Amino acid sequence: MEELIGQQAKLDELKQVLDAQRGSKDEVPSAPTPGAPPIDWDRYDLMPEIAHLYQRSEIIMEGDEVVILAPYNRTMCETKNYKQAGEYINDMVNGVGQWNLKAILPNGAGMLGLVFNRIDRVRLPNPELKPVEGEVPPITVTDEELANDQAAGKKWAEEGN
Repeated sequence: MEELIGQQAKLDELKQVLDAQRGSKDEVPSAPTPGAPPIDWDRYDLMPEIAHLYQRSEIIMEGDEVVILAPYNRTMCETKNYKQAGEYINDMVNGVGQWNLKAILPNGAGMLGLVFNRIDRVRLPNPELKPVEGEVPPITVTDEELANDQAAGKKWAEEGN
């Protein structure tokens, strides 16, 4: 019995070391680089549908281009026969997609509802800075430029275009 307790303690210690090395799958940095101040996204003109994704995004350089990646929570539901469910769960969890099994629900008549989840990283469009009032000088047009434009317009109209 003492031998089993000793083995369990070693196993727990090994799990802690592996978890510390691996880190959490759901961890997403909140700043572009460690120690960098957070970005004030209110200064940017963001699409309202995806503006909330920028708060937890990560900024990386891909060659000479700046790329903004954000975590995106995907959920998928499937209904399978209880005989096929084990193999399907194994393929989804251990396969290329690396889905996490969140729930198995009875679905009647020997069927099971399977709920899978994973966090993907999606590329966000690079935002544009909002124009600041008073920063852009007013457009001024001289009388000579107006006269040239009017003459060009008359000439175009007379040609019958």
